[in-house]
Amino acid sequence: MEKIAKFIGKEISPETRDRIVQQTSFGAMKSSEHTNYTWVEGMKKNGYFRKGKVGQWKNYFTEEQNELFDNVFNDKLTGTGLIIDFEG
Repeated sequence: MEKIAKFIGKEISPETRDRIVQQTSFGAMKSSEHTNYTWVEGMKKNGYFRKGKVGQWKNYFTEEQNELFDNVFNDKLTGTGLIIDFEG
């Protein structure tokens, strides 16, 4: 955050930094209607954020959905050199 502020030519006070850290924490974003999309029709009650743990997609995707995602994802990344570890 401080690198970004420096890059755009801004200084941020310790108080502002602390506020940004608090407001962008997983817990704050999960509980905020501005970031959790609970207001979107059809969105589940707990919104967009779940537990915030890597690999939780396994609890939501069916085998068929996972295969479809892998196919689309691999198609889009072909030739980019980008490698993503979903098990992290």
